[in-house]
Amino acid sequence: VKDVKPDYIIACYDLEGPTMRHDVYENYKSGRKKTDEPLIKQLERSKDVFKAMHIPMYSSLGFEADDILGTIVEKMKDDKDMEIVIASGDMDTMQLIEGDKVRVYTLKKGIKDTIIYNENAVKERFGFGPELLPDYKGLRGDPSDNIVGIAGIMSLPSDVKLESVEFPRGTVKLDGIVLEVQIADTDPRRARGLMFQEQLPLDEGMLFVFDDTNKHSIWMLNMQFPLDVIWIDDNSKVVFIEKNVPPCKTALETVTCPSYKGGNKDAKYVLEVTAGFVDAFKITTESTLEIISI
Repeated sequence: VKDVKPDYIIACYDLEGPTMRHDVYENYKSGRKKTDEPLIKQLERSKDVFKAMHIPMYSSLGFEADDILGTIVEKMKDDKDMEIVIASGDMDTMQLIEGDKVRVYTLKKGIKDTIIYNENAVKERFGFGPELLPDYKGLRGDPSDNIVGIAGIMSLPSDVKLESVEFPRGTVKLDGIVLEVQIADTDPRRARGLMFQEQLPLDEGMLFVFDDTNKHSIWMLNMQFPLDVIWIDDNSKVVFIEKNVPPCKTALETVTCPSYKGGNKDAKYVLEVTAGFVDAFKITTESTLEIISI
């Protein structure tokens, strides 16, 4: 209250019992440790405090507190004289953020270390806006709610800044075909890949360089054009080719975006080129990569 200095306050609470999410997914939140009894007593006592201060409280059977918060935000955010700050430790509320109009006040590391997220802060942390957070959570899963996510989809490393990654350049040959390549040789660069870039000419590509020779997956989230993808082992031999891999651009495509596993072959490098390259230059699993400079 001292930090935000609000003119109005409301409080929202969870209720005991299943929610609408349990109807959709019966294992929702299964395995979560039971709330400590002292915390339950504190929460009940907080209701007495809010009642004494004439602060309205809201809850509804079958819904969680953040559902109620979301409903109130949707009803109030168009009021031109209203700025909304959601005080919550539930990071799911960050999907409600809009510019500086709707912000989230939450804990950073400890009870005295807090942060207020606006839309720019969300982009700084995740590399994309609040509107994509539900898709992101659905793809990567949420262990706290026992949501598994999609197999093969990994969370982005914490140091990834999708809007600011820069790539060094290099030159390679594939069966004598010279390619200028962007080099993705760190976690942030590999996570970004060719996202949001315009279609490349056939003499350009991106070379993913991994620290180990292993099974490496790729996916097409936020790609703008189809690719041919070529997996190459530590002997510089092509071991697998995936041709004409489609991009995942729309909301539906993003949610269902598959990963491509290179035929489960061990690889040291993955080369991404514009679709049509493999057929145009007759690249096969007999082809060889020559690194000129990276």
